[in-house]
Amino acid sequence: MVQGILFALGACLIWGLIFIVPQFMTGFSSIEVALGRYLFYAIISSLFFLKAFAQGKCRYSQSIWIKALY
Repeated sequence: MVQGILFALGACLIWGLIFIVPQFMTGFSSIEVALGRYLFYAIISSLFFLKAFAQGKCRYSQSIWIKALY
């Protein structure tokens, strides 16, 4: 249960940062801020995925990977 609460707090922290960080990035266009935001989300998601894959918790069939990529 504690782990779930920590994950929820982490998600709220990241969600809150999407409103705060652009205030400090006045020299960037909105497109650059959006691209940076999605790049950051991709990196975080990839880290979680790689951790689950390394621990053997990620067991998807080949058909699911094909659907995800196409």
